[in-house]
Amino acid sequence: MLEIFGLLLVLGLIASLILPWVNLGRISRTRSELERLKRELGELQDRKDAAVIREEVGASSMKVAEAKPTESRVSPSRDARTRPEKMAESATGANAEIRDPGNATLPSCSASESVTGANAEIRDPGSATLPSCSVSEPVESAEPQDWFGKVAVWVGGIALLMAGFYMIKYSIESGWLTPLVRLWLTVGFGGLLCGAGFVIGVKSSMAANERIGQALAGAGIACLYFAAYAAVHMHGYVSLGLGFVAMVLVTVLAVLLSLKNGAPIAMMGLVGGFLTPWLMSTGSNDTVMLFGYLFLLFCGAQFLCVCRGWWALLLGSLAGVYLWSAAVIVGNVCGHLDQLAGVLIFVVGVCGVNAVWVLLAKKDTVLDASALPWLTAIRWLTWGGGLVQGLVLVLIGGFAAVDMALFSAISVGALLLAVLREDDFIGAAWLALGAVAAGTLASIDSAMLSWLFAPLGLLSLFFVVGHWRGLVSGRVLTWRALSVTAALSAVPLLYANREWVVGGVAVFHRSAWLWLAAVVAGLLALAGEHILRRESDAEVAGEYSAFAVFLFGFGLWTCLPSDYLEQAAGALVIGTAVYWKLRAFGRSALVASVLGVAWAACMLDHAADAVGYFFREQVGAGAAQDGMVALAWVLGFVGVVTVWGCFRTVWDAAARKVVTRILGGVSLLGFVAIYQWLDASYMPSEWSSATVEGGLTALLAVAAVGFVYLARVWTSCHQGSVILAGLVALRVAWLHLADAGAAGERFFFNALLLQFGLPFAASCVLAWQSGVGGCERLRRVYQLAAMLLGFVWATFLVQDYYGGSYLYGDGTSTAEIYTYSLVWLLLAVTYQAIGLWRQQSVIHVGSLILLLLTIGKVFLVDAAELEGLLRVLSFLGLGLALIGIGFFYNKVVFAPQLERRAD
Repeated sequence: MLEIFGLLLVLGLIASLILPWVNLGRISRTRSELERLKRELGELQDRKDAAVIREEVGASSMKVAEAKPTESRVSPSRDARTRPEKMAESATGANAEIRDPGNATLPSCSASESVTGANAEIRDPGSATLPSCSVSEPVESAEPQDWFGKVAVWVGGIALLMAGFYMIKYSIESGWLTPLVRLWLTVGFGGLLCGAGFVIGVKSSMAANERIGQALAGAGIACLYFAAYAAVHMHGYVSLGLGFVAMVLVTVLAVLLSLKNGAPIAMMGLVGGFLTPWLMSTGSNDTVMLFGYLFLLFCGAQFLCVCRGWWALLLGSLAGVYLWSAAVIVGNVCGHLDQLAGVLIFVVGVCGVNAVWVLLAKKDTVLDASALPWLTAIRWLTWGGGLVQGLVLVLIGGFAAVDMALFSAISVGALLLAVLREDDFIGAAWLALGAVAAGTLASIDSAMLSWLFAPLGLLSLFFVVGHWRGLVSGRVLTWRALSVTAALSAVPLLYANREWVVGGVAVFHRSAWLWLAAVVAGLLALAGEHILRRESDAEVAGEYSAFAVFLFGFGLWTCLPSDYLEQAAGALVIGTAVYWKLRAFGRSALVASVLGVAWAACMLDHAADAVGYFFREQVGAGAAQDGMVALAWVLGFVGVVTVWGCFRTVWDAAARKVVTRILGGVSLLGFVAIYQWLDASYMPSEWSSATVEGGLTALLAVAAVGFVYLARVWTSCHQGSVILAGLVALRVAWLHLADAGAAGERFFFNALLLQFGLPFAASCVLAWQSGVGGCERLRRVYQLAAMLLGFVWATFLVQDYYGGSYLYGDGTSTAEIYTYSLVWLLLAVTYQAIGLWRQQSVIHVGSLILLLLTIGKVFLVDAAELEGLLRVLSFLGLGLALIGIGFFYNKVVFAPQLERRAD
């Protein structure tokens, strides 16, 4: 280890001897280059001045009638004498800066850049601007580069370095340098390097010399740190306490040297200062002394960096102190450390130092644009790291009173800084609110002060301050969002903590959650009223009132039994809509949508059960429909109607259409659910399932007819009528065609009348009303549906007359088969008569198809059952009937049509 360090010492010594001479050579060549450029600029200016004088003389000789000539404002000879100096100053502008070698850095630039820079514009004596002259080809240096000299210097330096290394190696092997001597040599050499760096930094302001001074001082600081470490851990000459003090003194020396040698020395000192507790660790858990030392070190770094504007170094020191506190916290969690005393106070102190610096800083201080990202990072790291580590320490400490007080101090401090410097620290307020919310949720303490009153007090403070700042600040939305978030999160976080995190610890009656939510909701509502009275802003007042309603709804959810949530949600929708209408608040769509979704979520299982009952299937969990659920459906329907009535003049056409569709869906599901409840509770047990299901189909058919008449007042009911008619057709095809509708003792007045008869009548009425309304396409659909329903109903009636229960049952008699043919024939004739009466082509075509079906049945089915003369008479009668029907069609139907076409 010492051999390597000796090599480093020799390198530093040789560098300190050689580099200044190399630098002086560079300065001499740069000075010569500057003189050459000045001479060239003077020559160029003299040429230009001579050309300008010749042009002026020629122009004056051509003016014969000109009066007494005006004197030139500037003497050409004097201007020619002073022009080189002016041009030299011009050449040292922003784009081609050349400073004196004795006090500034010499930036490298070419001759062409020096002459043609932005500040090298040349004007003639008459103030007329001339284009700046430039040198296209770089001018060769008057003094050739001494490459041989450079190589010789560096080769000689390397040779000296190797000689010194072998000399030190030989002295150690021969025993000339004992460990104590080497230690003092290291201390002396480190002090010599620090002194040399300081002297060079004081005597010269050149950038190259400053870097040399920084390098020498940095090497000296490193030597002193190593000497202190070696004296304790490698040789044991001094105790750990004295070694710690020595390292602290070296850190102080580095800080003092940095005042002249710059930020790199301060950085080395801070790195060494932060490593000192680790390097000089005694194995004890005295965190109070540790963080006391770190706090003093951080305060010194803070002061130094703020005074000098070393923002990157300040960010590094902040990261260093938080790394130490994080390491101690992790060690405690892992079981390696059992002491955390003073850590939270240290974190509070770090945040406090940052707050004091911010508050004492002048508001009108102009900072470099490059400093802004560093300052932003410092703010976020200071308060983000402090709040996170404070929260972790509070969790580890079990939310003790002292820990909660210190954590509250950090949170309130962040909020206070956001108030005083909101442009810079508004994010700190949100960080503090998030930390308070996390602590509220994670608290495991059963004491009321820790888990209830302290979080409520902090969140209330955020709510009040945010509301106040929202009235006077320019960041209105940010502060109001902070205020509303604090109020809304209080009760849910406390409830979730007691119910889920801790595990159902009942500290008071369950209704207390409702009262607590009601109180906070009242505060939100009062804040909305305050904004409405002060600013007449109905939209913002509506937002606050909406959040108050949501919070009150959460309180109802925590308090009421699950059997009463649906009714409470429906009543809340009705009351909120009326209140919004009376107060003329904004954001009506927001509150109505959220409450509607909440009610729908409560009714989801019941809606699934109603859908399953509609299709005779099991859907979802199969929640039973009872009287309370029926009341909930009624309240939901009334709520939607109330919303539509209160806001139909406020909302646009698209929103009203959405509400209308929701009303239709709620009405249909509620109707089915209430019918299911009546079926289970009040309908006679002797009624068959086919009768009950047919009753629902018949009621839907009647409702479809009723909606047609209501469409004369509300046009949206027309779409509802079409939907209901489609649902009736779906139930007929899905449930009733293969059902035992003809079961029972009575003929005609049974389930068939409900399943097919009333839907048939409703289809006829719907077709007629569609024709009156001019909906010809819909009229044809209803006509086709009526003809199909009539055909199916008549067929089922024949089957019912002969005592069957299913249309496709076995054991059909011959008389029943003939009756089907007769009924179908009569039905076809009836359809034809109606078609002739109403002049409807759909009915004409339908009757013809039914007639052809009947004929096919007679030939293929009926004739197979007859023999002999009866079969002859059957075919004879069928032929005469077909001829008669054909004559009838030609005479009554087609002849008038041909006459009208001929006319």
